[in-house]
Parts: sequence; structure tokens; C-alpha cells
Amino acid sequence: MTSKKYWEGELFSSFGYIEIRYHKSDTSNAFKRFFFTKGKLSIFVAPSQDEQEVFSIDEKSSENLIPYSKMDGDLLDSFIKKEDDKVLNFFHANRAQFDANPRLIHETFLLSDSIIYKKNEFIKQHPDTFLAF
Repeated sequence: MTSKKYWEGELFSSFGYIEIRYHKSDTSNAFKRFFFTKGKLSIFVAPSQDEQEVFSIDEKSSENLIPYSKMDGDLLDSFIKKEDDKVLNFFHANRAQFDANPRLIHETFLLSDSIIYKKNEFIKQHPDTFLAF
């Protein structure tokens, strides 16, 4: 697998976070999420071995990356899953009607607030995780 430098830069704070989302189908999206540390950063991407993914992050070639799971990201995802699924299901069930009924967009945003509240609850329960910064 040959990887290619996708992005590089420098971070001046202690930690950073990048989330790359891409559309997989009419009803699903995929995420690539990771944290990185202060200093120089380079992100290398490579073709994915998984047919369901568009690309993979080459963590060995990339500088200063910290996998999302190592920063308790998976724990957060499982904590907010119910609310997240509710918002995504509502969005996919109603998006064809957004132009005709803008109220549905407003309802989607209101539902999305539940994810923010749940994330805040997670941070209160796990104040020592990096996600609480």
C-alpha cells in the first residue's frame, strides 16, 4: 500500500482534532477522526483495504497523530449513540422534504441539540479524559 501526503501544518496548542466525513450511501456516512499533538503534523492517506472505505489514514507515515480510540473517542461514541442515531434517522427520513418544508430542517437542528447535551453529560462524568478539554 502506497500512501500519499495529504496535508501538513503545525499546531501551536497542546492538542488538536480533525474529523473527515464522507458520504458512503444515501443513508450512511463515514468518519475518519483523530487527535494530534503540538508541533508539526503531516497526514498521509492510502487506498483502503476495506471496500466500504474510501481511504485510510497511514498512521505509521503520519506525524504526531493519536488514534481517536486512544483518546476515549469510542467511549464517547457509544455514550451518544442513541441520540446520534435518532438525529440521523430523522434526517434520512425527511431530507427529501427539506425544500418543501423548511420546518423539518429546524426540527433536525433541535434534535441535534440532544447530542450536544449528551456530550456535555459525558464530559461531566469523565472529566479526566482528553475529550473534556
